[in-house]
Amino acid sequence: MINFTYLSWKSRYCQFIEILLQFQSVITDELNNSWLGLDFGSPEDEIIKKYLLDKGIGIDYLNSKLAPLLSKNGFKIKFASVFTHQKPLITRFVSPCAKCELGDLLIVFTYMDRLGNILLNRAILSQAKKTNKNISTCQRKLYDEDMGFLMPQTICSSSTCSKFPERFFPRRWEDRCRALKYLILDPSNISFLTIPWGTSVSLSFSLTMWLFMLGYKGCQFSRKPYRSDGWSAIVWDLINVVGKPSMSKKYGSMPRGNYLSFLLNFSNYLDNDSSNCRIEVETEDGGIPSLWILVKDSEIRKG
Repeated sequence: MINFTYLSWKSRYCQFIEILLQFQSVITDELNNSWLGLDFGSPEDEIIKKYLLDKGIGIDYLNSKLAPLLSKNGFKIKFASVFTHQKPLITRFVSPCAKCELGDLLIVFTYMDRLGNILLNRAILSQAKKTNKNISTCQRKLYDEDMGFLMPQTICSSSTCSKFPERFFPRRWEDRCRALKYLILDPSNISFLTIPWGTSVSLSFSLTMWLFMLGYKGCQFSRKPYRSDGWSAIVWDLINVVGKPSMSKKYGSMPRGNYLSFLLNFSNYLDNDSSNCRIEVETEDGGIPSLWILVKDSEIRKG
């Protein structure tokens, strides 16, 4: 067993990347297949709900077909999801202030050691649309132009990063493009559209997710919450707001700050029962449905 050092886990992560490169065609094919059987005539929220929760498609399909293929050489890969019905309304930095939903799907990649200590996090926040033709002005300006927004006070009050409502998107345009995307739910070509909305730059869902696992898509956020109001704070707030009811549903009342441990323990639950990777929760604070790619490295132990 390898003791944790910066070089050792980076070296191991390169070995994981080699697996992703070796099986690129299979990975992208199975990611495409994971959408088969969905009713794309439903509203965006319903399509995402079914992808995250239903058996035989989406997350369940990826865990049965793709996760076993990639779980080798000491790596264990699992897919997980949390679906919440009520999404938070944020307030834009404009006058007069305008409110809109922050997003429809949060995608998180987490790489951890054998004990569940986090070594690397990255995320994509996306708005889902049936086509690339119509979008509200408020939502478009939020992703394409705004520096940030005001998080609802109900979320800030339990935030582990900042009790103040101001949150800021990545300041570098390159990082912003990696972090924020439009998910186009066109059954003929499920894809991600790069901001700004008017651009014709898009990439298929399957290729984007493969590149996301490789590290070429998505924007990194901190390994644990810290005092901040930027990208890491945004993602941690969204994790915490769904983590609390998820944990309560499984274990009853739990102390604040342990919500991430619950979400990461998906990988342990999946060892025995794959159905535990998909959770539907209700939260008064609102939360964004999330798709998780969890990678556990059995050859690395922090310490």
